[in-house]
Amino acid sequence: MFKKLNLQTIFLFGFGVLLVAGVFVFAGLVPSPRASERELILQGRLVVWGTLPKEIVDQRVMAQVKEAVGQSVQISYVERSEESFDQDLVEKLASGSGPDIVLLPESLIIRHRDKIEPFPYESFPERQFRETFIQGSELYLFPDGVLALPFSADPLVMYWNRPMYASGSVIRPPIYWDEFLTVVGAVTKRDKANNILKSALAFGEYSNINHAKEILSLLTLQTGNPIASFDGRKSIVPTLSGDSERDIPPAKEVFRFYTDFANPQKSVYSWNRSLASSLDAFLAQDLATYFGFASELLSLQAKNPNLDFGVTLVPQIRDHQFRGTFMRMSAAAVMKTSKNKPLAYHVAAVLSSQPVLQVLAKETGLPPIRLDLLSVKPTNPAQSVFYDSALIGKSWLDPDPDTTSSYFRKAVEGILAGTVDVSGAVNKMNAELSVLGRR
Repeated sequence: MFKKLNLQTIFLFGFGVLLVAGVFVFAGLVPSPRASERELILQGRLVVWGTLPKEIVDQRVMAQVKEAVGQSVQISYVERSEESFDQDLVEKLASGSGPDIVLLPESLIIRHRDKIEPFPYESFPERQFRETFIQGSELYLFPDGVLALPFSADPLVMYWNRPMYASGSVIRPPIYWDEFLTVVGAVTKRDKANNILKSALAFGEYSNINHAKEILSLLTLQTGNPIASFDGRKSIVPTLSGDSERDIPPAKEVFRFYTDFANPQKSVYSWNRSLASSLDAFLAQDLATYFGFASELLSLQAKNPNLDFGVTLVPQIRDHQFRGTFMRMSAAAVMKTSKNKPLAYHVAAVLSSQPVLQVLAKETGLPPIRLDLLSVKPTNPAQSVFYDSALIGKSWLDPDPDTTSSYFRKAVEGILAGTVDVSGAVNKMNAELSVLGRR
């Protein structure tokens, strides 16, 4: 019979094989293995799904994992596209051939929660989780345990074109959102017919703004509005309309601020739906500011090597207590259908360990999701911004990403078309989210 241990002990001893088995026994996940069974537990095969490039995960990350768990374990990593990940997972699980571990995106937490075997708090205390990982990853904490162990972080940052800002005599990129009221006038160029030739900021529209949903989410989260919360049972409760009892402000000011930039009657008019996508406009040097993820840095450099741009934190609300940016995340989740859960738990724990995530950060250029690794800030300016952004990164419990995207789109386009005012658009969206959350 093995000694009862928690995951903190596992981390301290490098995830020793026998200690990990002790965790499973302690948590009541599996009966105590006899000596003859120990080897079987750690000699199985596992399939891990994720969206990170296979060449990075296979050659670097999984090599580190195998070093920790032993070469006898056969681990196969399957790269799935972000677009088809959700549907592929549903289909494979239905056919009985799904993965053992999923590097679960934060946007799919609610959709697939019932398919995941959480880590009970007896084996991984909530306090230990909060002391180990960044605050934004607490989205994976649920009443019945830790849904998944944090693996990767990809925060939204602000890329800015240095020559375009300089042409408007703007010395530095905005630190606060209200500074854009001045920057737009200085940098945006329009002809006599009010056609936009060069833009300071791509806000206001939806269809031709990359990450429009995420931008609106970050603006809302910065106000202190979580967008949606879990009721502790099964439902997601939206908060876009505000909650006076919990001092949650409504999101209407966010949508008003955002859509003003696409209103020709406003002095901050700088974008419309006839323009190219915000990404293409930034690459063509027709847009001075692009809100994109940290993972896009290398792609931007490759697509236009001559583009002179910097990276900085997204602006914040002046004199406001909440600081934040939107952040994509993934975490190692053990599927209920796994045929070797003891091994799956062990590997999931190793995937969130310091040595593995240190390798991941080095290979991807993304900031680590562990606090101990974030405490050592890199000297590279862009990497330093990514680290700072990860510390304030946030997301929300999205019940169905595709459906909620259509809600954001309808709200923005309805406001711009004048078919609904800002309050009406936000209230309608809140009502739609409420129905979806209960479903």
